[in-house]
Amino acid sequence: MTISVTFPDGSIRDVPSVLRRLSGANGRSAFRNEPLDCSDRWRFVAGAAGWIARPRLGGVALMGSAPADEWWRSVAVMADRPAGLRAA
Repeated sequence: MTISVTFPDGSIRDVPSVLRRLSGANGRSAFRNEPLDCSDRWRFVAGAAGWIARPRLGGVALMGSAPADEWWRSVAVMADRPAGLRAA
């Protein structure tokens, strides 16, 4: 699902979106289509005429920890060359 968003240069682009449940009166549910907050360059703000993209401030930081080994490496059957099996 996508929603149209106006960018600072005046262009209108479709971005991924999701339906969010709103608190409705009388116990009734209401939904609103909102852009996903999945862009590292843009944040999306509801404006009077629709959604508007604003540049994000700051930067992305890399985490300092080493990547974890894949979980399947400890399962002998799933190894590239299981123990006791000769190469053909």
